[in-house]
Amino acid sequence: MTDIPHGTISGYSYWKCRCPQCAEASRTYARQALTRRKKRLAAYPDSPSHGTPSAYNAGCRCTPCREAWTSYHRQVRARLAPEIIANPANPADHRHGTEFGYRCGCRCTPCTVAKQAKNKITNAALEQRRKAERDTRNHDNDWDQAHRDLGYTWCRPCREWHRPPECAINENGTPDLDQENDT
Repeated sequence: MTDIPHGTISGYSYWKCRCPQCAEASRTYARQALTRRKKRLAAYPDSPSHGTPSAYNAGCRCTPCREAWTSYHRQVRARLAPEIIANPANPADHRHGTEFGYRCGCRCTPCTVAKQAKNKITNAALEQRRKAERDTRNHDNDWDQAHRDLGYTWCRPCREWHRPPECAINENGTPDLDQENDT
């Protein structure tokens, strides 16, 4: 019998070995292939691969690839939704109790609970990212506190410190002509 070359892509793909070393070699190879594909897609923006779900899956986020990914998943959900909704109590259907089942239109209790759990995870990650951004901006330093003590507020439209009625920019970012004429 031939010895299997453990820790190689050959051991995983040809010899079908699933030991930890061969599995790690396969994961490493897949990550490297994805990185190579992503670099090729970035280097050749006119490539016919753009605008496909496969290119999006490889990491390309150009507009045609995002649209192709969205379109593909809408088609998948449209195709699977009738099956999933028709049998909400089928325990053999592995899609029940998943966030995907909920996105397909199933509103059974397991799918709803899965969607709520996904929302909690997503919201927690989003809040953590926002907190990190706030910490890096550090608007609460001594300079900002001095402005607050003097009665100034941070104006989002014009991105300056001033007293509220002094802003010459509307909430939508356009100049407030009425206020300019008053001064």
